Amino acid sequence: MTDFKGRIGRRSMLKAGVVSLAGLPALASAASQTRNLGKIDPDAEVTAPEDLMREHGVLNRCLLIHEEAARRLRDKGEVSPEVFKQTVEFIRSFIEEYHERNEEKCIFPVFEARKKLLELVRTLKTQHKAGRELTARILRLSTSDPFRSPDSRTQLITSCQSFIRMYRPRESRVGYGSLPGTPNSFGPQTSGRAWR
Repeated sequence: MTDFKGRIGRRSMLKAGVVSLAGLPALASAASQTRNLGKIDPDAEVTAPEDLMREHGVLNRCLLIHEEAARRLRDKGEVSPEVFKQTVEFIRSFIEEYHERNEEKCIFPVFEARKKLLELVRTLKTQHKAGRELTARILRLSTSDPFRSPDSRTQLITSCQSFIRMYRPRESRVGYGSLPGTPNSFGPQTSGRAWR
């Protein structure tokens, strides 16, 4: 803050110094990562559970966006329908058409062939179907005309909350390799490039 003569006050200088010092570790970390860029091997194998863990992290970010947007809508705050629309379009393309299809094609058959966690597989297949229905509903409700209606906004909030409630426990799993009884369920056919 500046005083009435346009000079920088002592408090402002102190705040600026503290903020600068607080940012040094992040800056140092970024600098060390930049130095190590030449050492990154983009062809390194990524296991299926590791890939799933990363994808569940992406899902978590989408859930956080839904949570905040629904909260703002419920509290009569500012939120654009585009926030819902873009998030749900991303969920449709990445989570449903890529991530869940890979689970259905590569992961579930392994469990079914080994007769392991069959109830979980059935539950996840049901969840995929219900998730696709909720995605379609959220997409429909987040278009301009329905978004203007208070009733549609209430339905949108409810649909987002249902989606979050259904997917939150799932995204918290770090991967199928961490499920009980499955440490060796996935061989080379489901790791690295084959998974993708």
